[in-house]
Amino acid sequence: MPRVVLVGVGPGNPELLTLRGKEAIERARVIMGREDLLSLFPHKVGIPLRGDENTMRVLIGQALEDFAEVTVLLSGDPMLFSLAKHLPASWSLEIVPGVSSFQYFLARLGIPWDHCAIVNCHATQELSRFVFALEQGDGVVVFAGRRLQALRILEIIGALREDAEVFAGKDLSLPGEWIGRGTPESLRKTLPEEDGLFLLFVPPGKRRGIRFLEDHELARGTVPLTKKETRMLLLGILELAPEMTVLEVGAGAGGMTVEMARRIPGGKVVAVEKDPKALGYLRENLRRFFVTNVEIHEGVAPFAIPERSYERVFIGGSGGNLREILKKSYALLEVGGRIVCSAVTLKTLEEATVTLGTLCGGDVGVLSQSITRFVGGSQQGQSLNTVFIVWGRKP
Repeated sequence: MPRVVLVGVGPGNPELLTLRGKEAIERARVIMGREDLLSLFPHKVGIPLRGDENTMRVLIGQALEDFAEVTVLLSGDPMLFSLAKHLPASWSLEIVPGVSSFQYFLARLGIPWDHCAIVNCHATQELSRFVFALEQGDGVVVFAGRRLQALRILEIIGALREDAEVFAGKDLSLPGEWIGRGTPESLRKTLPEEDGLFLLFVPPGKRRGIRFLEDHELARGTVPLTKKETRMLLLGILELAPEMTVLEVGAGAGGMTVEMARRIPGGKVVAVEKDPKALGYLRENLRRFFVTNVEIHEGVAPFAIPERSYERVFIGGSGGNLREILKKSYALLEVGGRIVCSAVTLKTLEEATVTLGTLCGGDVGVLSQSITRFVGGSQQGQSLNTVFIVWGRKP
């Protein structure tokens, strides 16, 4: 069986390599890794690793054809945002742990990290885990990667925690190491101009939870928008959790899209919408609230619904195709998953109740919501349209 030894060499300073790591490298016939890591051991036969995870896996496989065992050098720790999870299960692995750059960073700062979220934003546009942690008030360690991404991360921190003190580090443990602190805005101005690998740390803030957005905060124009009170109720019925995949049909301006995506860090909302005008507002709202875990599909449902598995389904608009949309969505829903439909007419309510009742074997919930708002201490309320909600579970 092919055997691969993964050695965590730490942030790059040889003094931080563990004794077990040194022993594994010394007994290796051949080592593989980034060229800067290979240069630390010039007396060994080294094969450079370049490219993405798939390319590196192929290169390691080719080396295993010539050697019974290869030792792969990985920065930091092999089990943290690293190559290990991309290797075939058929390979025999030995894992030699190493010191991660974030451990070194927080040790230099004298800050405990036992209650911190650790997120990887390097070379990715998907920042939902990071934004979720910030909005909740968590302490966050951010692997930001290159300077341009670090600047973007600081911009988001400034929008969500304007007065937070942030710590930044570059090329940690190496000769060009830089560590700074300040507000998000001041750090954006003082970040070193030369590129490198950046880490950021945001200390814990006030515990706030994920707030519900006010209607006026969302761009919509004349496009219908699910009201805040209804969004609150729908999100409770949906019972969302991190890393879920949610199908939304009839996304409109994105009121529910944004609220759902903000509550499933690491997951994804697959949003289907046919109206180009509504899609413009949807994209603006995603940008406005730093939502990156939404995949938009423009077209008419059910035909535009991507063929994949979903853990939750929300139908906010059907364009007269509700029965067909419910049938297709239910077919794609995982066992135990929930499907929720909102309606504003009795005809839609009846169609949703009958169709879901048939699909879910009669296990269907139905309620109506009537909202009266009292604004500015007024004694007279403003009543909004009644909304009907129908939901079921796939047995």
